[in-house]
Amino acid sequence: KFNDEKTQVSQEEVFDSLLLAGYFRIRIPTLPAFDKLLGGFAWGILNSNFPIDIDLYYEDEQNMKTKMKLSENIVQCLRKMRCPHSISPIQIQGLDLTGILPALKWLLTFVGSTR
Repeated sequence: KFNDEKTQVSQEEVFDSLLLAGYFRIRIPTLPAFDKLLGGFAWGILNSNFPIDIDLYYEDEQNMKTKMKLSENIVQCLRKMRCPHSISPIQIQGLDLTGILPALKWLLTFVGSTR
């Protein structure tokens, strides 16, 4: 999935951003990129202290249907948080890192400002 250079840079940038923000599960080498993104977004939203009433429970062993629902919930939360960068669940599921990076950076900046 990460063959071309632009996508590779985006993956490194996404994972480095999550790590610098404090999401240390990004270091687990056996965790697929999709799971790292889901966990990272869920972690960021939960650590933003933004009041949400949406289920963001994430666990590595969840089935794909549950993970798909989680990606939908993440997008819904970002909208409620008024994230200026619109993303769709399919972008998370399809690992469109270039497309989701602005939203992730916004979220991590939001998290940093609320700590």
